[in-house]
Amino acid sequence: MGPRHASAVVLVLLALVASMLSVGATAASAAPRTAAPSANAAVQPRAVLSPRAATVGRPPRNYVIPRTSYFSYPTGSYAAKVQIRNRVLYTVQSVWGGPRTSIGVPRASNGKIRMATWSFNDMTMAKALVAARNRGASVQIMAAATANTDYKPWKYLQRHLGARLYRPGHPETKDTYSFARQCRGSCRGSGGTPHSKFFLFDNVGASHLHDVVVQGSMNLTAFAVNGQWNQVQALKSHAIANNFRGIFRQMSLGRRVARPYNVSTFGNVVDYFFPLPGGNASR
Repeated sequence: MGPRHASAVVLVLLALVASMLSVGATAASAAPRTAAPSANAAVQPRAVLSPRAATVGRPPRNYVIPRTSYFSYPTGSYAAKVQIRNRVLYTVQSVWGGPRTSIGVPRASNGKIRMATWSFNDMTMAKALVAARNRGASVQIMAAATANTDYKPWKYLQRHLGARLYRPGHPETKDTYSFARQCRGSCRGSGGTPHSKFFLFDNVGASHLHDVVVQGSMNLTAFAVNGQWNQVQALKSHAIANNFRGIFRQMSLGRRVARPYNVSTFGNVVDYFFPLPGGNASR
């Protein structure tokens, strides 16, 4: 799951369903609206939408990740290994695109995908993200510079999405322009590495859901599927999604911020972002 020195580790604490985030030592739990599948249960996506549909930007799949905890097991069946990865992939494939502005940038109402990960080495995921951009979604990805030097899927993303923060000459497009950027160090701190793994989705599925958050320990790599035990928490919250979006915007700049240590409380949920293990407000 990457180097020991994490630049930004998020711990989501929920009170009703016991689970343990593997990116930190704090327990996390969430009250699911649907029962969590068993470890060996295959992910059952909802019906694939017709490719002949006339709606501009319609996604190829209609899947909404249920709000609960998910675990993947490298020693189990194929279904057990892809418990997390496939749900993230299906959600990417379910984000709506839409029309573009006169300068070719997605409209603000179009779907959005934001991903922060340490390493990225999944070509199917990379192609799904580029396809989402092509149908009019805003796709922004952050990853570590040193961890992805030789990964073809990451190079594919960079080649197709570019690394500019906004369309040249139009800084107002920074929240809608697509990119695949990497940062040295911890993106927001003085050292370390960007160790957070979180995925944010807006305008998902036939119900056009917003503020979908998936956070946990899984990198987007084959090794995360075949060689690691991982856990993520899926939830839907405007306040929590906004907090994650703020951290993501800081990461995208690739420079140290004044207060890299961040703690935010939302009811029975607490988000922690640490610049270093054992960090505090002065570090």
